[in-house]
Amino acid sequence: MGTFAVCGARPGARFSSSRWLDGPGFGRLRSRDLGIGAGLRFGEGGNHRVMGLLERRSQLIARFAPEEGEALHRFQQELFGPRARQLDEARRRWLFVSNPLKVEPEASLWIATHEGEVVGQQAGISHRLKVGDLELNSSWSVDLMVRPEWRLRGIGPALTDTYRRSYDLVMAVGATEAAYRAVIRSGWVGLGSLPTFVRPYRLNKILAWRGREGGLLGAAAHLATPGIKLLDTINSTYAFGSGTRLVEIPRFDARADAIWRTSSPDYPIAARRDLAFLGWRFDDSVDAGLYHRFYLMRGETVLGYAVLRSGEQLGVEVGFVVDYLCPIAWSGPLFAWCVDWFRGREVEALVADLNSPRAEPTLSRLGFWKGQRASGKRLLFSLGATCPASTELLNDPAAWFVTRADSDWDHPD
Repeated sequence: MGTFAVCGARPGARFSSSRWLDGPGFGRLRSRDLGIGAGLRFGEGGNHRVMGLLERRSQLIARFAPEEGEALHRFQQELFGPRARQLDEARRRWLFVSNPLKVEPEASLWIATHEGEVVGQQAGISHRLKVGDLELNSSWSVDLMVRPEWRLRGIGPALTDTYRRSYDLVMAVGATEAAYRAVIRSGWVGLGSLPTFVRPYRLNKILAWRGREGGLLGAAAHLATPGIKLLDTINSTYAFGSGTRLVEIPRFDARADAIWRTSSPDYPIAARRDLAFLGWRFDDSVDAGLYHRFYLMRGETVLGYAVLRSGEQLGVEVGFVVDYLCPIAWSGPLFAWCVDWFRGREVEALVADLNSPRAEPTLSRLGFWKGQRASGKRLLFSLGATCPASTELLNDPAAWFVTRADSDWDHPD
């Protein structure tokens, strides 16, 4: 459920216990649910008191060990709910134990225990982050939770602080407006909302999805349907005319490494998307059977890849571009083939939640609408103590490449 760091907050910062947090990085929880003190103040000696509290609470925190599985299960069942995905032991092993991108042998899951019971947890999804010419040991913050009787007692900040010390950079996806402002005051850097792009196949269902199917808009949808069909035809012609083809594969292979080498120069900041990442993220995933994997090929040359799936969103069946990578010059054919692949299938639209500003003109030409409202997911990061990366580059939202494959954003429940 994300991190909320107390260390590094500006003097005089005050955190309200009534703010809500939201999204894979934060979960639908109030700041007090995570153990953030409503009355914590900094300055006038407050820094020393808070740091002393963090040091004391850190003595309760250690990395998760297998023998603590039963206690962790009880904690998660009570705090996340009896049907929460956090209770899936296979998912936990996949995300936090068998992830090949971890540099440490232990699980990337920290727990606070008292008298044999788990009172709080903080998890992270490890990855290698390309930042310019550097590669950083980084992590997506997820699943921070504190037992109610231990909230406002420093456990949440201590978990976060312990977790952050293991990485050059930590990031989170999520947060409502109120929570976003709160974490910014705590020292995180906010990069704004991640956009959603929607490519409709049938407008009536999409307007119903948005609750606007009646009146003039409904009439306009009927009139626009032939235009969408014409756009579909133009899109297919463009895809075939590009000299490329989309080839479905059962698993990723060594060609994924070549895609990363040729594509990564076009993306200043991106999680490393090589065979190690793609094999773990999609082929070994507990949801592996839901994903369709493709290579974009021209002759025998592999130019890029895409990962697609279908699913329900707000009661409407849609397709998702879960992940992709190719040189920017080939993004047009790649997305055109993705649009074409879902044609005739039982989906009302193709949804691409991503941050890739250089690809936006291509998406627009292919009939994608950039949503008036963003995905609801805000991107935030916090530097580690010895991070060597340029903060000027990190502070530029246009430099970041983020898709549903990052963090635990795409979890088909």
